[in-house]
Amino acid sequence: MDPKTLESLKEGLVAAGIVAAVAVAFALPLWGLFRLGGKPFRTPWPFPGIPRQIAGILLAMFPVGLIGFQIGVAMVASAFPARDDVLQNNPEAAKQLRILLPTLLVTPCLVAAYAMLRDMLNLPPARNFLCNVLLGIFWWFVMMPATFAVHFLTLQVLLALGIPETQHPLTSLKPQDDGFHGVLFSLSVCLCTPVVEEILFRGLLIPWAAQKKIYPWILMFAAFLMAALTGEAKLGPGLFVIFLTVVLFVVMMWAPQPRVPRRTVSAVLASSALFAAAHSAVWPTPIPLFVLASGLGYLTARTRSIVPGIVVHGLFNAVSVVMLYRGSAL
Repeated sequence: MDPKTLESLKEGLVAAGIVAAVAVAFALPLWGLFRLGGKPFRTPWPFPGIPRQIAGILLAMFPVGLIGFQIGVAMVASAFPARDDVLQNNPEAAKQLRILLPTLLVTPCLVAAYAMLRDMLNLPPARNFLCNVLLGIFWWFVMMPATFAVHFLTLQVLLALGIPETQHPLTSLKPQDDGFHGVLFSLSVCLCTPVVEEILFRGLLIPWAAQKKIYPWILMFAAFLMAALTGEAKLGPGLFVIFLTVVLFVVMMWAPQPRVPRRTVSAVLASSALFAAAHSAVWPTPIPLFVLASGLGYLTARTRSIVPGIVVHGLFNAVSVVMLYRGSAL
């Protein structure tokens, strides 16, 4: 085994253990409150249907929300002076530092817009908030080891084939060197990023893609274009999306009904493929992130809420933040 990979594995396990300890300490009192309420954890599997005539609105809101969020961050960022002394040799990391505070300020606007959209479209109500938070914490203990294992095995296969891993642009970032920006970085990565991505990829795309059989194929085509155009390692992400397209075809043709609702599973797979392709700049990150996104989509379909996914996503990102604080590479 490559020594660098082994060291990264050890640091990842330590970081995951730290996050797990915090998650358990937070979950135990919530579990006590939940037991007092006496509400069950069991949830329906099929994603609730929405009128097909409003499906187009959900799709339209995806680019509107994405572009609007980016424009809002850029506008707010222009009001803050750039710090040219920070990471001059890492422009991508410096860029991320400059938009930390604007991201924190703009994210509530996207949350409010999403809440208004749900009310306008009369989407089915979500389950109990406390229950969803606990489900998210529990599901992280399932998805984190699975995602971590897939990532580790993928790296071993690529190393055996002589394919190098793409270095994450934030690897050289040391948030502990700047207390203010370290706090902003942690909040942005562990809170804002999960909220924004869960609203866009799970809150909007899954209910849209579940409406018609053609919709998941549209998302798969978009994923292929994104994988082919993003980052330096275009061949790997593109081949991975092609493999996922075959998986989608198998699911649509032969998934047993009604135990495995095809439209729901197809929507989850397609949105997860697009989510994975959006991270193609750092290869082979899309492979484990597809596993994570599939679990997040499953939670969204079961609970009719993005809250559990936000919790899982936030805890997952927290592991990377802890690794950075400890001086480890991502």
